[in-house]
Amino acid sequence: MTDLSVHDVVRLARRMRDQGTILSGAELASPPRYLIGVADMPLADPYDPARLEQKLDAGADFVMTQIAYDLERLGAWADTMRGRGLFERARVIVGVVPLRTATAARYMNEHLPGVHVPAAMTAALDAAGEDAERVGLDLTIGVVNGIRQIGGVAGIHVMAMGHDEAVRDVVEGAGLFPRPTAAF
Repeated sequence: MTDLSVHDVVRLARRMRDQGTILSGAELASPPRYLIGVADMPLADPYDPARLEQKLDAGADFVMTQIAYDLERLGAWADTMRGRGLFERARVIVGVVPLRTATAARYMNEHLPGVHVPAAMTAALDAAGEDAERVGLDLTIGVVNGIRQIGGVAGIHVMAMGHDEAVRDVVEGAGLFPRPTAAF
């Protein structure tokens, strides 16, 4: 069996969808109808835009990012990628997890590649004491609203990480319910 790179998998998925064939050349009786998504870590240090561009060249239709809280760095990434034509080539969905504690924020900084929780957010969670969950919710709503202001971003993926109720609180707090009309 041959190992496939992420680019090979994306190309295969595109081939199956667009040409109705698999690697052997055999035709599919009913080609799949799907969009092809890839992951990216826009706040990774260092960040290499060419890695994402190669995934798009292979046939990706949309990009889902790693968790992002640092609006300044995310905005700078978007400016760089806008200049490279990213937002014309694919839809970008930015990942967010509701902040709950300073301990969780520090854990993400230290253990999740490409995640950067700004020090001011961690300090606010520390200072909040028993109100950390409420402060984290407010911080996350602020991040979501900031992401919505970044030109080219098509959506936000609010991940529960075991706390489903927090997703609804973020969605409602950011004015995303009822669902706003997207302008593409």
